[in-house]
Amino acid sequence: MTRLVFERWKDNQPLREAVEKFSSEADSYLAVKDSPVTEERIAARKHWQSLSVQYWEVLAALVDAQAEGEPEELRFSDDERLFIDYGYVDDDVTPASPEIKNISDSKITPGLFQYYYFSDFIAEAYAMIMEKPVTPPRSGYSLEGKIGEMERRLEAMAGRIKIIMPVALTKQGALPYEAEEMISALCDNVMPYTEAAMRTRKYREAPEKERQEMAVRHRAFTEAEKKIAALLNKPPAEEEGEGKGLDGAEAARLLGMVDSAKNIARSMVFAELEIPKWERKIKKVADEQMGIPAPVRRRRLRAQLFAKREYMSITAKSARRDSTQLCMSENAPLTLGGAAHNIEDLTALDPDMLVTARVRMYGIPRVILVPGQGFG
Repeated sequence: MTRLVFERWKDNQPLREAVEKFSSEADSYLAVKDSPVTEERIAARKHWQSLSVQYWEVLAALVDAQAEGEPEELRFSDDERLFIDYGYVDDDVTPASPEIKNISDSKITPGLFQYYYFSDFIAEAYAMIMEKPVTPPRSGYSLEGKIGEMERRLEAMAGRIKIIMPVALTKQGALPYEAEEMISALCDNVMPYTEAAMRTRKYREAPEKERQEMAVRHRAFTEAEKKIAALLNKPPAEEEGEGKGLDGAEAARLLGMVDSAKNIARSMVFAELEIPKWERKIKKVADEQMGIPAPVRRRRLRAQLFAKREYMSITAKSARRDSTQLCMSENAPLTLGGAAHNIEDLTALDPDMLVTARVRMYGIPRVILVPGQGFG
């Protein structure tokens, strides 16, 4: 019984042979998987380990089949992505949550990092090695697209602040014109504040007059933020009585909006800094491939895949987990959006995490969601 069916590549002999070998091993595994006999349980474990190795052989053959015709980009079908991104074969070999089959290409919220499914990474690696147009991940954005989306989010957040904050500030004792001035100083200067605070190249190399203007706007933002925080956290006067001022939760929510605006602006600056580094990387890879025939390039692509296997194996060993990429759990899988949300929240707790010499030199690390069993 053939347990993996990649319909459009059924005539590709290397892939067909890899699939048949995998299916035969899967049948042997299923024959002893639930056996109470110790020897057969040991045999089942060995079959499973063999299947884990063969995942990579099938994957390499699948990528070779796609890359052979040198298309402009690799586009994996939903069935192929289930195998690549989640290690799903069928409900017998890899029982899985029904959610695993609902692959979505909806865009995730852009943040500091670029997020990839494993199939996205493979498609990008192919494009760079074969000197094809590098397209953004199916669930993400190009750097330019990410900046545009962040600009819209920052504008929307500033709009919310301008609508909601004046009421709270006047409730805390600010005069209407004072509230308007503070909010304008905050919303209008968030980008210059961020550039100056991060001491970006744009700030450092700006003409003296422009740099001084950015410094003035940095100070205006800082002072407005301090005044707003002091007002929002101010307890009500005794004569006003309880319940007249803002409670702590409401003040925290409003200050959280300011923090959100700062985080979006910071992510925008990082994305802008990434563009020249990303362009240099694409050029560097292209220069390395100059004069290299296509078959050799495809072997280099295969080598990149197997290098990722080694990284996954090291991580699994340190976590004392099975290093297989095959689906082992019926729990709902971690989505790319869920992973992005967790990582962005963690990074927000330490804004200086990415202010390092290595990041300045090579750029922000990419996040690739690979199949496997974590602690979830």
